Amino acid sequence: MNGVQLAWYLGIRAVAVVVGLYLLHRLALGLEARGLIYYLNKKPNSSGVTAAAWEFDRLTRPSVEHHVAAEDEQVESEENDGE
Repeated sequence: MNGVQLAWYLGIRAVAVVVGLYLLHRLALGLEARGLIYYLNKKPNSSGVTAAAWEFDRLTRPSVEHHVAAEDEQVESEENDGE
């Protein structure tokens, strides 16, 4: 394979990679528009997987929930003391 053939081969291969990446980008945008994935434009909603993960964490580590509840009570008592 001489230099010219190698240049054509690498050029065609680079164009194929760029076209493939563009098509993958368009596919991801289409899936995001349908709400199947989070890709670029939309923020993930708080329902679904996030809520399930939060509930699982609450069930497996109840001490975290008690700590948050204790902090809430402390803030509430500080606000009442100031009045």
